[in-house]
Amino acid sequence: MATANLFDDYRTDVSKLHVSYYRRTGAAFRDARKRIFGRSKKAGVASIAGGGFEAATTLVVPTMAAVGEFMAGGAVCAALAGPWGAIGAGLVGLGALAYSQKTDRETAHRKLQPYVWSLIDDQKPESILEGKEKEVFNAALTLLSDGHSQIHGIHSKFESNKQMVTPFFNEVSKVQQDNSRFLHEIWNGMARIWDMRGSAAAPTLNQINQVAVKMRSGNQKVAQQWRAGQGSGGVIFNYMRRLVHVGNYLQSGQVVSHMLQTKMANSSSPTPALLEVDPLTNYPLAATSREVLNEVSSALIHIEMYARILQDWGDRLYDRLGDSKLQRTVRFDDSKDLEVISGSHAAFLAPLKTKFGANWFEESTDPTG
Repeated sequence: MATANLFDDYRTDVSKLHVSYYRRTGAAFRDARKRIFGRSKKAGVASIAGGGFEAATTLVVPTMAAVGEFMAGGAVCAALAGPWGAIGAGLVGLGALAYSQKTDRETAHRKLQPYVWSLIDDQKPESILEGKEKEVFNAALTLLSDGHSQIHGIHSKFESNKQMVTPFFNEVSKVQQDNSRFLHEIWNGMARIWDMRGSAAAPTLNQINQVAVKMRSGNQKVAQQWRAGQGSGGVIFNYMRRLVHVGNYLQSGQVVSHMLQTKMANSSSPTPALLEVDPLTNYPLAATSREVLNEVSSALIHIEMYARILQDWGDRLYDRLGDSKLQRTVRFDDSKDLEVISGSHAAFLAPLKTKFGANWFEESTDPTG
């Protein structure tokens, strides 16, 4: 059964992937430069060697279509006061044109995103409501026609974003494994104290507390990276954005084909399901990215659960021995500790709740009820 992982919001909430004006305009200038002056031989070789989808042109002669495109955006500015005014106004016009070109593509991504399958998880996309067909069709067509400059670098962009987020994924895995070991050490130490009170062989509360401090440090490091990574330009944000865009490009042709066939069949009914069958099922990148994100989501939930279990143990130790040191060390802090369970999907949490059994925390924010 398909389930949504912790990164599902990036698939369903198009506003989460909003980027700034300056980032969009900068990218648009780079795209425009490629269209006007072509791509260098070096860039073409790099694209092929990097696994690009098509060989880049080595021509450096400006195309008339590209020049005309720029003239249309900036020529009217030449009528302003004097040569310097014309230059300044032309740059303003050029910036506005570049921004509009990039914005068109960004808008197309947002409009298409809810109706195609995702590399983030295997959840079925939304059905197209009546009156939305033309908007979705135009979005897919825009990506096919205006997104050609992106095809050259799509592989290198994806690899770059993947490399940037990999250290975070590795840190999550490491902290989960460390915490499992630390939790066993703390539990065994507490049990020995209870069974061997007054014995020289029993561990001290300070020794247990030192292990708890190391565990807490790892938890809070992951929490900080989780929050920072989701901000605009963060490593998680950029990777999710790239997954969404790659998925959109991969399926835009299918969307256009499907909707043209519907139109040619003179069907007046809305398209209830654009792509009924997941076209990415056998695509290795989709299978791998979905699996990795599921595993990272599970590890993040484990990390939060370990922290909550440790807090419970600190309370038990205080109740039994009257020592509050561990209790103070492991008290859950919403502002510093990782908190992901409350925003998770019940279906994804269900098997983990079964695994943790009686240790699963009971709070009103628990999505599983």
